[in-house]
Amino acid sequence: MNRTMCNIKYDIMSLSDKIDNLINKSEKTGLGFGEMLTDEDTFQKEIFNILPIENEEDLLLFESKLSNQEFRKKITLELKRNAKSSLPSTVRSIMRFLFKDKLLNIFSYKGQKGKKVFYTLTICSVIFDSIKLMKKFNKFDTIEVEGPLKIFISGAKFRDVPKTKTVQSMND
Repeated sequence: MNRTMCNIKYDIMSLSDKIDNLINKSEKTGLGFGEMLTDEDTFQKEIFNILPIENEEDLLLFESKLSNQEFRKKITLELKRNAKSSLPSTVRSIMRFLFKDKLLNIFSYKGQKGKKVFYTLTICSVIFDSIKLMKKFNKFDTIEVEGPLKIFISGAKFRDVPKTKTVQSMND
């Protein structure tokens, strides 16, 4: 009984010291206790301001940022969070996170029908890397990931139809 009480006393003292250290750190940074930002938080804020990519200029800017290995690693880990129960739904989730359908309209996976080539973009290899990092899908081949990617890209023109046009066609 005494040993248990003694252990609890030391655990409480240890937790109290840790809380004091956190309070001191928050006071030194000048932020409030709940407002401390980590590098990951600032990266996520930056990503949410950039994504989803809407036009080619933003895409080129994003591609240039991917040449930085640190940025590439962080975006790969961020995309890894979009894991779903199946590979096609995971690919759809990642693509929705990254791109607007308006941008994907001008792309084809291999550049068919005079469209721009998607698979040569750096972001395409980042998508493959992020899927390989997911435990569920790390055994899937590139070909198995290409299928859902091709389908999503080719379906962009149907998803990009303005909502008013869809409602008008239903009324006719």
